[in-house]
Amino acid sequence: MLASPSELRHVTKAATDGPSLVVGAEAVSLSYPDHGNDACHAIEEASFWFQHRNECSSHIIAKRLQDGVFLDVGGGNGSTAQSLVAAGIDCWLIEPNPAGCSNARDRGIQTIIQANLDALCFPTDPVAGVGLFDVIEHIEDTSELLSEAYRITSPNGTLAVTVPAIPWLWPTEDEYAGHFRRYTRQTLWQDLTSVGFEVELTQYLFGPLALPLLVCRSIPSRIGIRRGGNWKTAAREHGVDDGWSASTVRRLLQRERKRLKRNRWPLLGTTCIAIARKPARYKDD
Repeated sequence: MLASPSELRHVTKAATDGPSLVVGAEAVSLSYPDHGNDACHAIEEASFWFQHRNECSSHIIAKRLQDGVFLDVGGGNGSTAQSLVAAGIDCWLIEPNPAGCSNARDRGIQTIIQANLDALCFPTDPVAGVGLFDVIEHIEDTSELLSEAYRITSPNGTLAVTVPAIPWLWPTEDEYAGHFRRYTRQTLWQDLTSVGFEVELTQYLFGPLALPLLVCRSIPSRIGIRRGGNWKTAAREHGVDDGWSASTVRRLLQRERKRLKRNRWPLLGTTCIAIARKPARYKDD
């Protein structure tokens, strides 16, 4: 049964005064670069990549989500949560990193919980949905987190996931970012169904970036002429300088968004998105 926001706040035993709800907890040990939250925060507002992922995710989720609280788990600095709230979704940010919580608070996110998901001890079935936006590739064994997401999602509730796509697109930037893997539609489907979810959609995003990533990152990484990554390079590649190449990519991604609204998806892309649902009738183990 879905819990109301006030009931969930009572479960977390946190104060509700002020613009944010924060539960103190130790940061989880994830495969993620030091100062990654602050580095992302510096580029998110101007990045065509974050804009496209957030707009596509929000559009797809808003059409499928039932009323209730949606948890953006591992939501970093709150850029996706901000987009979800703008789409009319009651989104709470769950983020173990203090820097991410602070940045999200500065963004105006109303409900921020600094904790690992399993540390909150939510009852079974209280939330309308869970989002894991570029999270599970940072976790070596995803089964525990996905199982917890399944447990707390209400029957007929929604799980939304985005991950880096296509294993042969692996560049050294994936290692620098702390990724364990890149996914295909099939391998993502397998991970989600293995814990009980019924997958409604698995598709690729960022079709225009697949070939440039292969040529400019993946192949140079494989032959040893490209090493590691750094945030200054990331800022340029995310289009923060808004040069001619960034403007071209923005126009191509805008066209992709228009096609997605007509349910026309790219055959390949650098990100895979999945929407899954917890069955309306299920058996507890």
